Amino acid sequence: MSTSTTALMPLDPALSPEHINRILPIRTNLLPPEITAGRNARRTRIVLAGAVVLVVLLTGGWYVQADKQRDQATKDLAVVTGKVDDVRRDTKAPDLTRVTDTITQRDAIAADLKTAMKQDLPWQTLLDSLRATAAKKDTTLTTMVASLTADTGGKTAASDTVGTLTLTGTARDKPTIAGFVDAVAKVTGVTDVYLNSASQQADMWDFTLTASIEASYLCGRYSAKTCGGK
Repeated sequence: MSTSTTALMPLDPALSPEHINRILPIRTNLLPPEITAGRNARRTRIVLAGAVVLVVLLTGGWYVQADKQRDQATKDLAVVTGKVDDVRRDTKAPDLTRVTDTITQRDAIAADLKTAMKQDLPWQTLLDSLRATAAKKDTTLTTMVASLTADTGGKTAASDTVGTLTLTGTARDKPTIAGFVDAVAKVTGVTDVYLNSASQQADMWDFTLTASIEASYLCGRYSAKTCGGK
């Protein structure tokens, strides 16, 4: 007697359940077109309404932020304005008023000095140069007389000089006097050097010479052209 075994064979994986159940994979939209169009229109309106609401919210937030910044700027301006007013009130205090008045007076005096002394002459520098020249030439100066012209404003139309010099001294001989005259002619600011007289006294010679002061030598502490000491 023979026996047989029956078993279920596994499903073919290449077949889908629809094929196995004999169901056709067919899809169709049976809704009327007007219903579909209405749904799409509602979705579009909802999206547009959301965008409008978002824009309104962003605009409102920007306005609120700008309003806060404006209020802060107004407060800062009020604080700065108050400080400026305080400083202005402080500048009117008696102590500060005396300081500002003193500064104003100082500036006025300096301006007057520039006007009054713009044609100043450095006498000390000139006389020191003449003494040094005499020492180098073995000459002794006994007197030095210097003066400006009556018009101390400077040179006239006919001359480039503003003053005169008269020097008297002693030397051991005539060549020494001649060397001193030549040296004086080379001193800055001196021109037109002329020997007026020379006479022998015992073993020394006395001499007198005159010279002019150039207008270009005018300068002073308060003038545009500054120079050495006066």
